[in-house]
Order: sequence, then C-alpha cells, then structure tokens
Amino acid sequence: MAEIYKRVAIGELQEKTSLEESDQIALEDAEGTKKATLNTLKTFLEKDTGWVTLTPDGNYEVVYGHQPQVRKRGNVVELSGGVRNTKNNIGGSTTEVRIGITLPEEYRPSKMVICPGYTNVDKVFQIHVNVDGTVTVSRAFSSNSGGYEAIQANTAIFLHAIYFTD
Repeated sequence: MAEIYKRVAIGELQEKTSLEESDQIALEDAEGTKKATLNTLKTFLEKDTGWVTLTPDGNYEVVYGHQPQVRKRGNVVELSGGVRNTKNNIGGSTTEVRIGITLPEEYRPSKMVICPGYTNVDKVFQIHVNVDGTVTVSRAFSSNSGGYEAIQANTAIFLHAIYFTD
C-alpha cells in the first residue's frame, strides 16, 4: 500500500477526484488485490465519537485531572484516565481486579487487550480491557521488589490503552 501512496499524492486525489469517481479509485496490496476505495477510507476516517467520559463505580473515584475517557476513531479505540480505590489494596497477585470502569458496547474489544499501566508510587501493573467491557488490573510490582505487590488504597492508577475493534 505504501507504493500506491508514493504514486498518487493524497492532495491530488482530493483536488482532482469528484465524489462520483472516488469509488473508482482503490488502494491495492502488492498483488493487486483491492483493499478499499477512497470513499470507504474517507467514511472510516471521518467516524470519530469524540471523548466520552467514564464514571468509575464502587470504591473507585477519579484521580484529579485524569477523568477516565474513551474515544473511537474508525475502529481504533483509546482509553485514558486515572482512578483510585478509596478503601482497598488491589492487584498484588495474578488475580484480575475490576477497577470500577465498564466500557460502553461500541468501545469493547473482540478479544482481551493487555497493556502496561503505572501508579504514582513507582508500581507497574497489567491493564486488561476485557470483551465484556470491564477494565481490570493485576500483577502489580515495583522496581525494588522481587514479586507482586498490592497497589495501596488511594494510590493513583493511571490507564492508557489503544486497540482496534472489529
């Protein structure tokens, strides 16, 4: 696909292509298989939900200045924000612990997404974005420990995940 971009500049397509012709222009792979028309790509790229605010439930609250939010552009989802558990220590083992966030259905992955997260006290952990929309954490550890450690109550848990949906 990169070679097709080299042969035809995107600006030229916009300037010289009418809407009626845009279904006639296609991106192809190296074997010449049609992958998408210009109209399909344009529609895909224009779909943007904007940031949607997520409200944590249970013993979780928003970390000041880090309201949990989710956004979908085309089929790319970005989850960002911070929460803290006001009552319990969490994440000190391989057991997944829900952190008070459930994503609306349109933002859920088709298979579990795992990525790193961090706290404000030098702990790293796994974030799991699950197919049912729940967001969980597990396997917290710090740079000076030899094993898993719990994330203490009231510790800021920062989230950032980017993934594709179907």
